[in-house]
Amino acid sequence: MKVASQVPFSKLTGYSNIFTDLLEHPAKVTALFSWDFRREDDWKKVRDLRRPPHRQALAQLLMEQNAGFGASEESIDAARAIADPSTCVVTTGQQLSIYGGCLFYFYKTITAMRLARRLSDSLGVRVVPVFWMEGEDHDVAEVDHIYMPGEKLERLQVEGTEADRRPVGGRKLPENIADFHGRVADLLPQTEFSKRLLERLSAAYRPGQTWSSAFGCLWAQLFPGLVLLNPSDPRIKSLAAPVFRREIENAREIGEVIARRDEEVSALGYDLQVKTGYPNFFWLDDGERRNVRHQNGRFQLAESGEDITERLSRFEHFSPKVLLRPLVQDYLLPNLATIAGPGEVAYFAQAEALFAAHGVTPSILYPRAAATVLERAGARLLDKDGLPFEALVDGPAAVFDKVKPEHPEESQFADAIARIDSLATGLVTIAARMDPTLTNAVATAKEKIDYQLTHLRSKFTRSRYQREEVLVKRIETACSLCFPLGLPQERVVAGIYYLAKFGPGFLEDLYNTLEIGIGTHQVLAVD
Repeated sequence: MKVASQVPFSKLTGYSNIFTDLLEHPAKVTALFSWDFRREDDWKKVRDLRRPPHRQALAQLLMEQNAGFGASEESIDAARAIADPSTCVVTTGQQLSIYGGCLFYFYKTITAMRLARRLSDSLGVRVVPVFWMEGEDHDVAEVDHIYMPGEKLERLQVEGTEADRRPVGGRKLPENIADFHGRVADLLPQTEFSKRLLERLSAAYRPGQTWSSAFGCLWAQLFPGLVLLNPSDPRIKSLAAPVFRREIENAREIGEVIARRDEEVSALGYDLQVKTGYPNFFWLDDGERRNVRHQNGRFQLAESGEDITERLSRFEHFSPKVLLRPLVQDYLLPNLATIAGPGEVAYFAQAEALFAAHGVTPSILYPRAAATVLERAGARLLDKDGLPFEALVDGPAAVFDKVKPEHPEESQFADAIARIDSLATGLVTIAARMDPTLTNAVATAKEKIDYQLTHLRSKFTRSRYQREEVLVKRIETACSLCFPLGLPQERVVAGIYYLAKFGPGFLEDLYNTLEIGIGTHQVLAVD
């Protein structure tokens, strides 16, 4: 595996403007972020400011959680190290998609692990990578399917998932999950690695297991040394109680801060990633995630109108919304950096305003690595036609217009036909004066010549069509490989596809090849 090329994000699709400006025009977004990951002094400042409470309790909880996922001794030791006052972490996270979701889950995790190692060396302290397992989102339709490439892109969905307000992480996998395993097995590349991978997936995703435990078991096996954190654990929420308490006690200040930040983001010309509004949490009630409204100093469930003000000391019922999550994370953890994708960077631009209102120092926002895996056949497609990777963004038709071959033979045939028509017309005129019977001979000769030219022209056309058909197929294949559904490959194609094709060494190659903190999209050539 090697980095074959690097492409600015602004030339691609699927990346927010704030994300591209953070990487390519950082001066435009300076007002929205406290730190810049490119400034060495910022890392030292955040390191020195990190004084999270409850280190011992948090470390113990993380050791227990990771042991429950079957994590490696390396991961358990990393969790234990968080109790040390000098230890720091870098954090990433994501919703709990089936089988670990699409490729960018790998990129996020590897970015965290690579950055932790780099910072350990540069800052002289132990830095541990942490994966925040976000399981309280209730939109199961976002996580219950994967896409597998092949002759065509196949969407595989777990059957029996219900659209309701139950957090995904606590749901149990359906009894028919084995059917899903079977459908996936049929589409995975059949290699020496496939059987072992399927055994691992089946062992993690068993009937009756929760989505959180299944994801945790898989990720613990794939990434030894990574610390997994399940924030849905009531004990974790108990540690985060001061954040929730301040959120409900400072309603007016927090509401004003959020509104002001939204105005600042909009004034800079950016769309708001999320529609904000106080309060910044849901309420977990009878196993479901409920919207909360705040009126006249009271808190009510939005759907029923039930007043929950007197119950707000029960912090296990709090479920942070997207803007409050990073704040809870940075309160709990000695966090140096949050590894974020394009959407999360835009969220963070809105969320950072909350940190000052809560008296919490934000971590440094660090963009995750982004890449497209291009196998040998795909690389040949681009090389053969001289296509830059970014040209594929516009789709097959636009690409074909750019590279379609010239057809000089058409002008040659048109010129020949015009000359023969002119010659025949002149000869008929002469024949009429000289010997009228010759006019039929001229017409017969012209018919024969026209027939031969038409026949020859059809051969050229057929050959050209066949060549262009091959070219169109190559272009369509390249576009579908790199931008399936018109989106970046990393946001669509299941990571397990490549684990089956190239084996566990694929993750090791990614770890060693992906460059982090460079601000461009990487095209990875894989043999």
